Amino acid sequence: MSISKLYATGPATCKCSMGSAPAVLAPLSQQKLFVDGKLVLTEADKLTMPPTFITCINIPTPAGPGPCAPALTMWSGTSTPETVNGLKILLKTSTISCALGGVVTLIPQG
Repeated sequence: MSISKLYATGPATCKCSMGSAPAVLAPLSQQKLFVDGKLVLTEADKLTMPPTFITCINIPTPAGPGPCAPALTMWSGTSTPETVNGLKILLKTSTISCALGGVVTLIPQG
């Protein structure tokens, strides 16, 4: 299978299982490896734009879900043994947990 079918590239839309809106994962960790003209995402990429999934159902308030403040941990389901600059490459199926209880997944691109 070609790497363009496996590797996640950015910017990439992602969603949290506890959040109310998607965000975009920014490819900031490396400037070396491209697939189809887009930067490959790595395990160091954790910054979303906007830096929130708007609200989080695990942060209840009297008015409903509270504001989201992502506390992303470590990516799972990354490439093995392929790396770029010593960082594992994210696959389109990679996920990352939030310390507040959610799981962030990448939304399939076009």
